Amino acid sequence: MSQNDINVIIAKTSTLISYPKAALEIQRVINDDDSTMADIVRLIELDPALALAVIRTSNSAALNTGIEISSITKAVSKLGQKQVGEIVTAVDAARSFNQLHNDLWNIADFWQHSISCAVLAKTLAKILSISAPDTAFTGGLLHDIGELILFSQLPEESTTCLQTSLLPTNHEELFEIETRLLGFSHADVGGALAKDWSLPDSLIDCILHHHTPSSEVGTHMLTKIIHVANSLSVLIELDSDDIEDAPAINSKIYDELRLDTEIIQKVITAARSDIQSLSSLFND
Repeated sequence: MSQNDINVIIAKTSTLISYPKAALEIQRVINDDDSTMADIVRLIELDPALALAVIRTSNSAALNTGIEISSITKAVSKLGQKQVGEIVTAVDAARSFNQLHNDLWNIADFWQHSISCAVLAKTLAKILSISAPDTAFTGGLLHDIGELILFSQLPEESTTCLQTSLLPTNHEELFEIETRLLGFSHADVGGALAKDWSLPDSLIDCILHHHTPSSEVGTHMLTKIIHVANSLSVLIELDSDDIEDAPAINSKIYDELRLDTEIIQKVITAARSDIQSLSSLFND
C-alpha cells in the first residue's frame, strides 16, 4: 500500500466525521480574551450532552465539597475554563469518532487509554513547564485516532495486525506490524487525518510520530511529551508503578526531558484523579 491508499482512507473517513465543531467553537471562546464566562455557558447550554458532562464532572468525588451543583454557570465556575475545555474536547471527540463502525476494538478501552494519555500529557507538561498543557491534553486525546480509522476502513487487515501483535512469540509493537504488513501504520493514518483537518503542525507531528519521536533539534516538544505519556498510560491501565511494565520510552527523550522515577511517579500520582473523573463520562 502507498500514500495514495492513505489518501483514499482519509477521503472515506472525512465523509463520516469532521473535527468536533462544538469543541472548536468553545475552545475559540475560551481562548478569546474578550469572551466572558457567560459566553462559554451559553454555548454549553446549547448542547445537552456537553452540559451533562460538565455538570457530572463538577460533582465528581474528586471535586465534591458536599454541595450539589446543578447549573452550568456554577459548574464552569468551579471547574475553571481550561478544564471545561478539556471536558468538551473529550466528549465531542468521542461523539465524533464513535460514528466509525468498529468491531475489533472495545471503544471504552480506546477512550480509557486516550483519556489517560491526555491527562498524563497535560500533567507532564505542567510539571516540566515545557509545553502548553491544554495543547498536550488535545494531543494525548487524539494520538491514536488512526487506530479507529484503520479498524473501520480496513477491518480484515487490522484484524491480522492485531492478532499478530498478541502472539506470544511477537516482539514487535502494533505500529511496526502495521508498517510491515500494510506499508503504513495507524500513526501515519492519524497524522494524515490531522493534516486534512488543518490542525496545528505540533498536533499533526505528535499524532504522526508519537511512537517514533526524534531527539533532533526542531522536533516538536509536544511529540516528546505524548511519546512519554503514551507509555505512562499503560502503567495506569495496569495499575503499576514499574516503568519496566510500560512500552519503552526513547532513551534520548528520557534524558532530554530529565526524567527519573521520582518525576514519573509524581506525574502518575497527580494525574490519577483527573483520569478517573474524565473516564467516568465514558463508562455509561
